[in-house]
Amino acid sequence: KFAALCGGLWLLAAPWGLVEGFGLVPSSCCTFAVRPALGQRQPRVGRVACVGGLRCGEEAEKKDPMVVPRPDPSILVSARGEQEQKQAFALALGVIFSGTAVAIAGLSGLEGLLPDGWFAAWRDYTWPVPLGLIFAAAGVSHFTLAPAYIAIVPPIGTWGGLWKVPAPGADKLGLSYAEYHTYWTGACEVVGGLTLAGSGLGLLDIPVPVPAFFLGLLVAAVTPANIYMYTHDMRMGDKVPPIPYPSGHYGRAALQMILLSFFVKLVFQE
Repeated sequence: KFAALCGGLWLLAAPWGLVEGFGLVPSSCCTFAVRPALGQRQPRVGRVACVGGLRCGEEAEKKDPMVVPRPDPSILVSARGEQEQKQAFALALGVIFSGTAVAIAGLSGLEGLLPDGWFAAWRDYTWPVPLGLIFAAAGVSHFTLAPAYIAIVPPIGTWGGLWKVPAPGADKLGLSYAEYHTYWTGACEVVGGLTLAGSGLGLLDIPVPVPAFFLGLLVAAVTPANIYMYTHDMRMGDKVPPIPYPSGHYGRAALQMILLSFFVKLVFQE
C-alpha cells in the first residue's frame, strides 16, 4: 500500500522525490569470522551491515528486499515505561499534524505564486483520479493481503494503555479486533477512492470535496497504525518488504503529511 501511494503521488508532483532522502541514518559495518570445529571447512569471512550499530544482518542479504536490518528492541518506544510511551505517541501525532499544516501552507504559497487558474487546473485535473484509484486499489489489498494489515493494527492497551478504540459488533461478525479494523478501513478506502475518481472524471454528481473530506478523515484515522509500526517495529507480514528503521518511517510520515495536505486543498478550494 505504501509503495502504491508513493508511485501514484510521484506522478502528481515530482518535487516529492525530496522525501526519499529525509532522515537517513548512516549504517556502520563490522567484520566477523567463526572458528570452525575440528575437521570442518574454514568458513569465509563475511561482512555485516548494522543500523546504528544495532542488530546486524549479512551484507549479502541486503540485496534481498525482504531482508532489512532491524533495530535492537531495547531502543524502541515499546521498551519504555507507560508514561513515556503515551508521550511518544502524542509527540508523533503532533509532528505529523504540524507537518501537515506546514505542507498546506506550502501549497497555499505555491497557489499564490502561480498565475490565476494554474493551481486549480493542476489540482482539479491531476489529483482526484490518481488519488482515488490508488486508494481503491489499497482498499482491495486490505482483503487480498489481509494478514499484512492485521499485523499493524495496534491492540487495545498499546502505548501504555492509551489505545482504547473499540470494535463494536466484531464478536457478532465473528471477527477479531484487528480483522474488524482492517476490513472496515479497506471497505471505506474502496468506496471513497472510487467515489473520488468518479467525481474527478465527472461520472458522479458528487462534488470532489465530499469524498476528499472523508478520505482525509480516513487517512487521519489510520495514522495510529503507522505510528504503531514505528514505535513497535511491526512488519506487514512476510509478503511486504519491511520498512527500514528509522529512515523509512520518517519518509512515510513526510509522505502522509503531503497526502493530508492534498486532501485539505481538495476540500477547501479557494
